[in-house]
Amino acid sequence: MDDTWWVQPGQLNSEQKHAVNDLTDTDSYFVSGPPGSGKTNLLVLRAKYLTRSANKNLLLLVFNRTLEEFIASCPAAYRLPREQIRTSQRFFSRLIYEHGGTPSKSHQFNDARHENCKILTHLLNKENSHFQYDVLLLDEAQDFIKEEIDLFFRLAKVVFAAGDFRQSIYSAADGLVELQARAQPVALTLHYRNGHEICRLADHIGCTWDQYIPLFPTSQYDEKQYKSSVVPTKCQSAAQQSELLLASLDTQLAAYPGQLIGVIAPTNEELNAILPVLRKSRHSRHLMQQSSNQDGSRHLVFEASRKVCVTTLHGAKGLEFRAANIINAERIQAHRESQKRASYTAITRAKTGLRIFSCNTMPDYLRAACQKMSTPQPAITVESLFEDDE
Repeated sequence: MDDTWWVQPGQLNSEQKHAVNDLTDTDSYFVSGPPGSGKTNLLVLRAKYLTRSANKNLLLLVFNRTLEEFIASCPAAYRLPREQIRTSQRFFSRLIYEHGGTPSKSHQFNDARHENCKILTHLLNKENSHFQYDVLLLDEAQDFIKEEIDLFFRLAKVVFAAGDFRQSIYSAADGLVELQARAQPVALTLHYRNGHEICRLADHIGCTWDQYIPLFPTSQYDEKQYKSSVVPTKCQSAAQQSELLLASLDTQLAAYPGQLIGVIAPTNEELNAILPVLRKSRHSRHLMQQSSNQDGSRHLVFEASRKVCVTTLHGAKGLEFRAANIINAERIQAHRESQKRASYTAITRAKTGLRIFSCNTMPDYLRAACQKMSTPQPAITVESLFEDDE
């Protein structure tokens, strides 16, 4: 997929090479870094490195099925066997069955993960069981809960995790502190995905967070090759949004041939509303639906011929697009206390082009951030205050 995956050693910087090749095989590590710093690439390469160093019994665990399929599409040169890539919930369910239990039947994701942790812990305690794996590698580690982190360390001799606190989009996630206490830190500081305009927008949102490190100063993105842009678009109706989205896809597919384009919906409700429009459109042959449901029925293998990925915000975790379209941005507030980080995560899926569609008033922080990206306003005078705003 264009420049998403490393294909030769020269693409790694010194920090990334250190994290792949210089760390011990026997210690646990937590690799932190901003969006686009190469964390997922690094995990896959590290998995291959560990396999060659006699750690044969390892798994790479991801948070959702979309990311599982995305990682399975990486270059063949360092692709893991398909059976060694798994979602965390499928991992826990299999272990529960192997130990004679029954996984949670709850349809509420957070309830199910807490229940599965309790079930598996009880089964392991009965057998006094530990260390069933040489290594567990975790992607998007910021969204695991403490009980899951405890189980990972109980089940594996070594845990190698990667994540970013800025992209934590699940309100129940509390495992990062536990992970940081039990694994040695490795920091990635440079990032390559997000264009300067996208960095600026993300920084406007993240600047209020404690210990936030801005993206713009450490961006290694090549603006000369692909000039970045952010275009907020207020629509008068859902029909107008659909019309403008289709036009946006026309432009993006023509401008970036062969590269992945994203359509990101805040929730399944908005995804289900836009899908029929896209399926009946001139872009239907390009479509690939990905969402965050747990049974995997709404996921497709990433195919070279399908270049428009339609997904929920949760389903977009870990993905990246040459251009992204966020629809119904006003509905990001449905993520409640996680909405700022959800916005940040959605924005930083885009490499070069970002279009933000809204049909109603966006949350204040997102509206203000978009306004700061607009063309500088003329000097304010007393006289101008009595003029009508356009």
